[in-house]
Amino acid sequence: MAARAYPQPSLLRAVGISRVSLLKQVGNYSIEGQNHRLATLAQKYGFQIPDGFLLDDEGYSGTDFNRPSISTALRLVRSGEANAVVFPYVDRFARNMEGGLSTIRQFREAGAQVCFGEFGWVTDETHVKMLINIYLMVAEMQRDSIAEKSRVGVETKIARGLAHGGGSPFGWHFVTAAEIAAECIIHGRPVPEGKPENVHQPVAEEIATLRLMGQLVLNNGHGLRSLCRELLARGIKSPGGNPRWNPWTASKILHDRCYSTGIWHYNKREAVAPKMLRKPDADRHRVKCSWRMRPQSDWKGQQLIGAPIWTPEEHALIVEALERNGRASNGKPAAQNGYEAILKSLVVCRKCGKAVVPQQKSTPAGRRCWYVCSNRDRVTGEHLCGYASIKAPVLEEAVWNGAREALTVNLDELVRAYRDQITATVDVRELDQLKAQAERLTKKKQEAMDHELDADDPDDKRQYANRVAEFKLQLALLRRRIASFTQEADVVEVDTQAIRKEVGAAWRTQDRSERREILLGWVKQIEWAAEEAIITLRLPLRGAVVNCQRDQPQVDSYILLKTKVRVAA
Repeated sequence: MAARAYPQPSLLRAVGISRVSLLKQVGNYSIEGQNHRLATLAQKYGFQIPDGFLLDDEGYSGTDFNRPSISTALRLVRSGEANAVVFPYVDRFARNMEGGLSTIRQFREAGAQVCFGEFGWVTDETHVKMLINIYLMVAEMQRDSIAEKSRVGVETKIARGLAHGGGSPFGWHFVTAAEIAAECIIHGRPVPEGKPENVHQPVAEEIATLRLMGQLVLNNGHGLRSLCRELLARGIKSPGGNPRWNPWTASKILHDRCYSTGIWHYNKREAVAPKMLRKPDADRHRVKCSWRMRPQSDWKGQQLIGAPIWTPEEHALIVEALERNGRASNGKPAAQNGYEAILKSLVVCRKCGKAVVPQQKSTPAGRRCWYVCSNRDRVTGEHLCGYASIKAPVLEEAVWNGAREALTVNLDELVRAYRDQITATVDVRELDQLKAQAERLTKKKQEAMDHELDADDPDDKRQYANRVAEFKLQLALLRRRIASFTQEADVVEVDTQAIRKEVGAAWRTQDRSERREILLGWVKQIEWAAEEAIITLRLPLRGAVVNCQRDQPQVDSYILLKTKVRVAA
């Protein structure tokens, strides 16, 4: 369409802006073609683009309106160095209608004229506003259509068992197109044409490392930091190829369920705009530079080649052992002339919830140790909690004797109280109502079955059969609810005799390091408050494997019992 007779100053100094969405498009003729288009528009609409005013957005989305070219153009317009902004095409300017209209408004309010290659200068005329809306709407529709087609293509690729993207879990390698071509050339096969059929290929060395990590955690009592030190000593490199391992990386690997299920998930995260920018004035390559987890229903699963590294039960044991070992390896062991604080990492303050940590001091009478609440002012050192400290031998002896008494003398009584507590939470009246409702549904189901047998018409038979199926489903759900009221108490089976026997043998030791190992196996947490401590014991259910050293039951194979002990003043 012809350009409108727009009142123009003697010289229009314009900022020309080109854009491509992907960095891999930079090497083709897209940017060069857009710049040529801008030169043509300059002759047609009577503006000039001075040196340095031709800007390129390489690898930016059309929905990102904070990209450097727009920020630079606004700055040049507001400073008076430019009075026009030109885009070769509307879709090179924006792929979002709302954001595009807002940005055009910003340019015009700053004093710039805006020009698009499809229809010329932007004005307030009705037909021009209609054209802007139509072109922006079409550009947004094209973007959504491309995104939808790409999503369907990715889902189809994953459904075929092929890998998408360059990421693979540790233990597998993403086979690229170049590697596929090289493999074909080496073996004398023709190089496949079209899109590469990438896969996640197992890596034997990394899988061996995964199994070693699980063994070190389960059998050798390693926490995250000691595990990283052990891998460094063995010369095993991290997933990034570094000789040193990061504890966060090791934790992420050991907690990943893909190693027990054999299923690798895509589409787990999505890019979003950050809520707050640390450097709002700095040029950024992406507007969406923060990530958040998608709902699990949106994840796309794919079966990995080869068998899982661990079973789900083994994986649960590794996660539990990792948490336990982290507490066990918290802090360095005491020196030869030091004091071995056997309750370190196990005690919390009952009043403020902060950790209670051991502190030592050398005195003329020998090495002394106290347990001190860590809730204190970091500047003045003043204790912010009323329970400042307690002598280590006093607290340790009380906990040691209290745990032994609870696991031997009072064990049956504690287990009985635990069962009674579960049963007491059951609403007996609601339970009776559910049982009565189950009886009524049973009668209705039987009546529907009788009618189905007596009916001659096929439609009647089908109707009664559907009613029978509906009643069966309702009964199954109702019986499941009834069972949930009491089944938790029913599964609490504790071999108290075996526990008393094991505890009686283990608690004879006088060695402090052995005592710490025993307490780590049986005690989950100690809440200390002045002259009283509450010990939370980890009690194994019948059939679970446990001893007083490193082996621990599965995370859901024990119950937690609490007992109070008196701490001498």
